[in-house]
Amino acid sequence: MSEPNAAAQPKAIDTAGQRIEALDREIAALKNEMEMKRELSRNSVLTIIDRENQRVETNPQTQSDDNTDSRFNQMAAPQSAE
Repeated sequence: MSEPNAAAQPKAIDTAGQRIEALDREIAALKNEMEMKRELSRNSVLTIIDRENQRVETNPQTQSDDNTDSRFNQMAAPQSAE
């Protein structure tokens, strides 16, 4: 250590080393947690997209052209009795 007073006390050096190791473990745990959350969120987004694609494939919604003129003309024309 660069601090002369701390270098003269081995107990202080040991305590500082233990605290540094504990901080390193904490940093590693936080890093792992962050990576897990990122992977889970990425998987969630992919799952949502896959489900939406499956919904579209199983229940396709088609748009039909609606011609209001032809419907009006059909209403105006008399229907033949069957």
